[in-house]
Amino acid sequence: MKYTSLMFALLWTGIVYCQDSSVAKPGAGVTEQTTATAAQMPAASSGTSSEKMAKIVVYRVKAFKGSAIKPPVLYDGLLAAFLYNGSYVELLVPPGQHIISSDKQGSRIFAGKRENILTIDAKAGEVSYVQLEVVMGAWHGVGEVRQASPEEGKAASESLPRQEPDWTRAGKTWLDSHTEPAAIKVDGTWHGSEWGDIVLHQAEGSGELKGTCDKWDINGLVSGNRVYLLFASYGDVAYSAVLTAAGDKTLDGDYAKGVRADATAGKTIHLTKE
Repeated sequence: MKYTSLMFALLWTGIVYCQDSSVAKPGAGVTEQTTATAAQMPAASSGTSSEKMAKIVVYRVKAFKGSAIKPPVLYDGLLAAFLYNGSYVELLVPPGQHIISSDKQGSRIFAGKRENILTIDAKAGEVSYVQLEVVMGAWHGVGEVRQASPEEGKAASESLPRQEPDWTRAGKTWLDSHTEPAAIKVDGTWHGSEWGDIVLHQAEGSGELKGTCDKWDINGLVSGNRVYLLFASYGDVAYSAVLTAAGDKTLDGDYAKGVRADATAGKTIHLTKE
């Protein structure tokens, strides 16, 4: 009996360790940060007043169970961060309803019901708190989210370090270096022959961009009549692009792997909007 229990324990440890490694891999080389998070919309560069925005704080209390697992935090389907044990991520978002989840598909059936997707009704000038906890399933751990009260959330998160995903370190400085007020509106669905559909969401009165394209999450900025885009997958920047408006429904420019230097020409990208 003791031998059987020992073998089961070793098997369980191996399963959890393997799952931890697979989840952590996209964030390999990332250390815990205390600087601003990528998902925080930079009001200083976009021209949007923070008083008109809402804030969502997703936090994870330090715990032994599942400590090596780094579950994703997604905001309206876009990756915000891989949340380390005992840390938080701060999202500055437009007022309204937003989806917070901890699964790339937006939800997952766990224990017979949806456990890791949450709708937050964010109010301007207010802070909403979401607790993320790693719960162990039959074979691996998953992130479970629940809304916490302002009192509980503030008390639990205020002593934790702020988490920063990879793309911030690679691309936030590049985006923030372009400070002209947005002169164009690019909200909507664009099409490129090599890219398929690129969906961009531009905050009202702001140059801040969020979007999606195939397997990539997009973070970007409109500065003047130019559009700067970062295409990231699980926090790692795959491509960056600079485009100029050639009309109300046309964007022309070039792109390169990683974060490109503005003076360096890349491959041509042509986007149109119906």
